[in-house]
Amino acid sequence: MKNKGFTLIELAVVLVIIGILMGAILRGQELIKNAKEKKFFTQLEYLAQVQFTYLQRMGEYAGDTDSPPDGFIDDDTTAWTELNQQHLIIDINKAKQSSFPGVTFSFGNGWCQRFGGDTDTNSLHGNYIATTSSLPQWVARTIDERIDDGHGHTGYVRWSTSGNACGQDYNNANANALGNLYWFFDL
Repeated sequence: MKNKGFTLIELAVVLVIIGILMGAILRGQELIKNAKEKKFFTQLEYLAQVQFTYLQRMGEYAGDTDSPPDGFIDDDTTAWTELNQQHLIIDINKAKQSSFPGVTFSFGNGWCQRFGGDTDTNSLHGNYIATTSSLPQWVARTIDERIDDGHGHTGYVRWSTSGNACGQDYNNANANALGNLYWFFDL
C-alpha cells in the first residue's frame, strides 16, 4: 500500500515558494509606501514653487489680503483662487489633495522659535504650507529629514499631533500616529 502524503522535499518546495511570495508582497508594499512619500514631497515642492512664481509675477504672495500687502499669506481660500487665476494651478481641488487619503494642503502663516535649532530663541514669522491632521507622522519625519533636521519642533519643517504649527519633539513617536505638517517655505 502506498502512503498518501507529501514528502519532505515537496513540503520544503512549498515553504520556499510561500516565503518568496511573502517577501515579494512585503517588498511591494514598501515600494508603494516610498512612492507615496516621494509624490507627497514633490507636491509640497510644487506648491512652494507656485507661490514663488506668483510672488515674482504679482509682487506679493497669493492669499496676502492685507492692503498694502505685508508678505504673509492670511487667506487660504484667496490663495488657491489667485493661484488658479494666474494658471499656476488648474484644478484647485486636485491641487489641494495629497498622495495620502484624507490629507489636504493649505497655506497660512505663523510665528515660531528654534529655526536655528534647540537653542535658538529668536521668533520668526513666515508663510507655511500645512496639511490636515491625517498625515502619518512617519511621512512628516521623512520630509523633515529631507528638507531640515528631522526634529518636529525645530527648523523649517514642523510636525505635531496637536495642530501646533510650531511642532512637537517626537523622539519616540508612534510613526503611524496621525498629525499635521507645516513647512515654513519662505524664511
